Amino acid sequence: MKKILLLTVFACMALLVACSGGANETPITPGVWETDELFVNESIGLQFQVPRGWEGGMDAEEVLASAGDGLQFLQDYSDLPIEEMQELLEDVQLIDMIVLHPMTGSTVQIELQRLPAVVRGVDEDEFFDDAVEGLADTLGIDVTRIPGTRTIGGEVFHGAQAEVEILPGISMGMRMYFRLDGRNFITIGVTQIGDVVDIDDILTFFNEPGADLIYQPAPPALTHEDFVGTWVWNVDEDYTITFNADGTGSRGYFVETVEDLMGIILDELGQAFIDEVLSQMSEEEFFELMILELYEPFEWEYADGHLFLDFEHESNLKGFFHEDWAPTIEGNLLIIESLDFQEFNFVYIKQ
Repeated sequence: MKKILLLTVFACMALLVACSGGANETPITPGVWETDELFVNESIGLQFQVPRGWEGGMDAEEVLASAGDGLQFLQDYSDLPIEEMQELLEDVQLIDMIVLHPMTGSTVQIELQRLPAVVRGVDEDEFFDDAVEGLADTLGIDVTRIPGTRTIGGEVFHGAQAEVEILPGISMGMRMYFRLDGRNFITIGVTQIGDVVDIDDILTFFNEPGADLIYQPAPPALTHEDFVGTWVWNVDEDYTITFNADGTGSRGYFVETVEDLMGIILDELGQAFIDEVLSQMSEEEFFELMILELYEPFEWEYADGHLFLDFEHESNLKGFFHEDWAPTIEGNLLIIESLDFQEFNFVYIKQ
């Protein structure tokens, strides 16, 4: 659900930018998936090679089928009736390509729009300034232009970036690149939760149609040493997991004072919860109790492709005393997928 929400929110936001110039029923030639790892759109002069660990092949129909989540989300920010948003999505060739990272929910997208003939000859800087300002006003979020231009796949684009809260406490960062080619409005976008994507690296996978594919060697087998160090949860930078070389480790919120603890609880649960708890126990008693919940020492082992975590009973109140994870390390990312519970995974960033 989170991944579909990311996809549809970005698609609808790109639609609102494009509609600042009006809509037109003249179709734009869509691109095609030539292979599972290569998308090509000759009409806009771009191809995209799917990076290792990402998934391609999703087309507009699949996103439209689940677009209700993203449209409903935008309804909280826009005056445009949801029925009109749905009609625009169905009537306009908008979503040309979507590639996603299945574990992090990050996406790379190409959005297309055909604008009225009146846009021919307009000043591009003014056009993009108006489009970005309109998007910020419509959604009530900060959208800023990226100074200068950027060449992507041999074409020159103007950039903008934004951040929007998609769920309570979880924000999605977006970087968008726009190009106006006659009446064709082309958007390339990258979305992510936390700093999990090297956007500059991702953009190198765009190229001119017919260009040689980028060589992507198979990642080396993981070793014990690859895990050693401290990793930060991409959703909450205060939550970390540490693997020591001697096979010990810990995870959680590492707090040293009552004040630090109260700050975390205030952010997560609110003042009313703190007041209720402190009516029943002292701050020191509360501190000692919560430390067991917030800080979890463990012993760990990597063997046969499994990451095993073993917890002491008295230091773990959640009831999980032995955990089995399938780990992947991609650059500075540690992705662990639970083998005990379905669709239960975490992404950490190396400190």
